[in-house]
Amino acid sequence: MAGCGDQNCAHFYFNVSSIPVEESLTGAELRLFVDQNNETNPVGNRKQFRHKIEIHEVLQPETANSEAITRLLDVRHVGGKNSSWESFDIHPAVLKWKKNPTLNHGLKVRVLSFKNKPSTDSVKHVRLRRDVESVEEAWHERPLLVTFTDDNRGSRTKRATSDKKVKKNKKNRKNKNKRRKNRKKNRKNKTKRKKYNNQCRRKELNVDFKAVGWNDWIFAPPGYNAYYCDGSCHWPYDDHMNVTNHAIVQDLVNSIDPRAAPKPCCVPTELSSLSLLYTDEHGAVVLKVYQDMVVEGCGCR
Repeated sequence: MAGCGDQNCAHFYFNVSSIPVEESLTGAELRLFVDQNNETNPVGNRKQFRHKIEIHEVLQPETANSEAITRLLDVRHVGGKNSSWESFDIHPAVLKWKKNPTLNHGLKVRVLSFKNKPSTDSVKHVRLRRDVESVEEAWHERPLLVTFTDDNRGSRTKRATSDKKVKKNKKNRKNKNKRRKNRKKNRKNKTKRKKYNNQCRRKELNVDFKAVGWNDWIFAPPGYNAYYCDGSCHWPYDDHMNVTNHAIVQDLVNSIDPRAAPKPCCVPTELSSLSLLYTDEHGAVVLKVYQDMVVEGCGCR
């Protein structure tokens, strides 16, 4: 890469050994922060800086007698009034490095003007490196390697059975009997609501990563609603309790002999995934989808 100066070019090396061998790599991106600062021209209008950014994979490192051999992975023209993150596709290179780490010689990023000349303003606007003297608040703008993986786990199947109830209504009651019946019905409904509230169901469980001490390695999200299952499992079962035939038999055996088997428990029957952006043990930023993180349904098992 001839003509690659200190200000318009940088060599990145990312350790990809933290990507689990058993997981499939579905994507990889290099993300660079482009800062359109508040510089103005002599007229007083805000300047707009436009750059051409090239991402090269280093196939063979440079030596004392030869330049580095590279191949172009991605190129993009960036510019405008607002600062933003720009993503570049480097999936082919990272996939090769994952299979054979000895081929990982890093990336070279080159910033040019729209006329394909080295850009003297790149050091101001494109975060190619983190200076030793830079403040800690600016570290979040450093270049990032983001990988997407699939652990090839299947989803769980939801099963449900239901019971139906038949209610009988009586007519032609006297007013006195109607009032008595209504009072009795109200008491019964109140008891039923109380009993219903104690039945197996999904309840909210808000997890704050800062409160549990995980905010030092999880970047996003700051927290989420994990939900949990709570409540009793007993006959008769309502539709929402998602009871299995085995749980019904277990409940029946428990009612005859509590020592033979415990009562069915209220447990998650359906779970969904959650995406987390975190730093691994090598300091790399990883975006990963974790399975079975959110309770979607509860049932008696």
